[in-house]
Amino acid sequence: MNKLSIPKGISTLELVIVIAIGAVGIGTALPNMLQYVDRVRLKSTAKGISHAVEIARKIASRTECPTQVGLLPAGSSGIHVQVIIQPQNGDMGGCNNWRSTVGQNTSGSILAYSATLSGASITNALNLDFDGMTSSLNTVNQNLQLKNGSQHLTLSFGGIGNGIASY
Repeated sequence: MNKLSIPKGISTLELVIVIAIGAVGIGTALPNMLQYVDRVRLKSTAKGISHAVEIARKIASRTECPTQVGLLPAGSSGIHVQVIIQPQNGDMGGCNNWRSTVGQNTSGSILAYSATLSGASITNALNLDFDGMTSSLNTVNQNLQLKNGSQHLTLSFGGIGNGIASY
């Protein structure tokens, strides 16, 4: 009787072919995946900055005190964000009333919000000033360049209305 033998297992050649196909697939997908991760980090950082801008606008609106968003480089991959209430002597009634209500009778600045955002970096500091009376952004047409790896993103602050960031 002549039986056909059925091979058991896989050969070395088959294994090498499967590994080569997998390596080509990974080599093709990895750069795109890294760019995707960089884009997600940039968008997350942009949302964090937009959140700080919105906080400053609301504080300026509620307190009637000038408010500033400070964006500072924090190392190679971070941005330090501060929202500072800047009451000044001689401010109009709303800011003076707010200062006396919270026990701030001096003209010193008050840190209202602080965060360090990772996932992007900036090269130059930027301050965005909100008017205490109108809560609008005084800074006109300011752009902030964010970068992470090969990805770049520009935040534009128009200086009108609420000073909403667009990206």
